[in-house]
Amino acid sequence: MKNECSIVLDLLPLYVEGMVSEDTAAFVEEHLEHCPACAAEHSAMKEEKSEGEEREKEQEEQAAQALVKVKKKLRHRALKIAAVTAACAAALMVLLHFFPLYRLLQVQGVSSYYSSGEIAQLLYIGSSADRTAAQAVLRQADEAFHDCRHTREENEEAYGPLARYATPADRGASFVNHSLELWSAYLDDSEGTLWVCYTYEAFDGEGNIVAGSRKVPSLWKVQKNEKGEWAVESIKEHP
Repeated sequence: MKNECSIVLDLLPLYVEGMVSEDTAAFVEEHLEHCPACAAEHSAMKEEKSEGEEREKEQEEQAAQALVKVKKKLRHRALKIAAVTAACAAALMVLLHFFPLYRLLQVQGVSSYYSSGEIAQLLYIGSSADRTAAQAVLRQADEAFHDCRHTREENEEAYGPLARYATPADRGASFVNHSLELWSAYLDDSEGTLWVCYTYEAFDGEGNIVAGSRKVPSLWKVQKNEKGEWAVESIKEHP
């Protein structure tokens, strides 16, 4: 009996874990039915195992809760970082809209042709009122750009300094595509300056380009005429 108890006690840890064969399990179970001491040891082992499983389950739940908390914190931090990044990006876009420092790079090749004061006007787009008033001048320029039906003399009479953007009829152009962007506007009561950038292409009837320029920065001096309307007085543009 003692030898059998020793064997059963050695087998109990494996038996409790369900790691013995059916024959061995039957042997242990038969012994436990007739041996109170081994049965008590078996009960103690089962209780210890149950407590261990409960502790393990509790630890897993605590770990899961801790992981959820960490994920929430990380998600909150990520959202906060994203919000700050978006706000900074928006602020930068607004800043660059009103203070487009990159314009200096766009005139880098011709900057020596202009004075420092003229270049400095590129650093701020101008007030809303000045830019609104400048639209009348841009409409005049748009009309000149589209005109390819008149002679050079007729263009000069019709558009003044803006005649340089009209394509004389002798160039054989049938239509013109162009873009004109206002970079900055500085106007006082009677005079001011506009920085613009333009691209244009004049085509003949067969679609061939007969004249054109791309991304040309230009400084226009403007003044009010006798009618109180803004008009271009002179144009400063790198040859």
